[in-house]
Amino acid sequence: MGRGTFREAGFALPLASGAALLLLLGSLSLQTLSLQGRLRTVAQLRLRQAEDGLASAAQQLVGDLNRQHPCLLALPLNAWAEPQGLACADAFRQAALRRFSVLGQSVELVAWQPSGSQVALQLVSAAAAGQPPRRAAFAVQLAGTPLQAQLLRELGLRGATP
Repeated sequence: MGRGTFREAGFALPLASGAALLLLLGSLSLQTLSLQGRLRTVAQLRLRQAEDGLASAAQQLVGDLNRQHPCLLALPLNAWAEPQGLACADAFRQAALRRFSVLGQSVELVAWQPSGSQVALQLVSAAAAGQPPRRAAFAVQLAGTPLQAQLLRELGLRGATP
């Protein structure tokens, strides 16, 4: 065994350590990318669930108005507390229309603004665990005699980013 053998053996350990370090860093980078993708997917899922919950709430509200209080359809939300709105639905019923629960999610009606045969509707959901409150906008088409909500169109979440 000559001196050249010992020198060659001394180069194997640093080379193996360097290769192992590169493999470790590569696998950590892949794991980080995978976790970031998963977090993004979870955030998008939560956003879609919030949007679906608010869409369900809008459908429930419009259905309740059509069935029980069609006289409120043509009135803006701030006029509901005036004599014409109170003649249609007392304050207790209006409170139930303004704040209600859908699929275990608390929802508040913040805007009902008729303009001709269109209504601009906005709902806000209560903040969920670790999530901000979500606001969604909808367009409601009114038609018929007596006046009925015919079409509900989602305009999407407001101020929400996945």
